[in-house]
Amino acid sequence: MIRLHFCRSNLPGALLIQAALFSRWNHVAIEVEGVIYDATLGDGVAKSTPQALRAKYNEIQSVEIPNLNERGVVAFLESQLGKSYDWTALIALPFRQDWQDPQKWFCSELAAEALIRGGWNELMFPSYRVTPRDLRILV
Repeated sequence: MIRLHFCRSNLPGALLIQAALFSRWNHVAIEVEGVIYDATLGDGVAKSTPQALRAKYNEIQSVEIPNLNERGVVAFLESQLGKSYDWTALIALPFRQDWQDPQKWFCSELAAEALIRGGWNELMFPSYRVTPRDLRILV
């Protein structure tokens, strides 16, 4: 099963992201078979455990995404491990600018692209323009 985890933190940077995006959530992680994949400022694209994710955030809301090709999702995510976090997306995100860089990822664009690689077709705009709020509304 594939799950999206919508995360909220009370740290100053997280609160700034929430305010800029008019969102309750400042981070999105994707879980496949008990492995968490996400993109963060400190680590870039990395994998961890659900316990590690829960330790970092004040609130997490999880949503299961059924009927996806898990192998396609995992293959994509594994191929992105080690890529940089796209911090410039934080600047462009509220303005809906095209910040796409195939070597860098923002958390919500990584999650959206992984879902697309698994056969999800609910996204009505390019994955590089999706925010945590957008994904939460769509799922």
